[in-house]
Amino acid sequence: MAGTVEQGQPGLPVRQSGAAETATGAGDSAAEAAFRKLRRRVSDEATARRLVAHERSRHPGADEVTLIERAIARLDNDRYRHGSI
Repeated sequence: MAGTVEQGQPGLPVRQSGAAETATGAGDSAAEAAFRKLRRRVSDEATARRLVAHERSRHPGADEVTLIERAIARLDNDRYRHGSI
């Protein structure tokens, strides 16, 4: 399968383009899908990456999807506790 890979921050999902990618997102990895879910909750990509980096520092052995899901859960919990939701 021919495609290109954009360089990303180490340990974070990178965007791949190629034949497997469609408008519906087919061909996306679980980490990419989870990261998109996180991006819908925060203002910019840098913030999303910082949240994942924070989770990585707390759970260094966790896989990428778990780190992203923990970042989403922490964000949602913090927003709920502070009345932002």
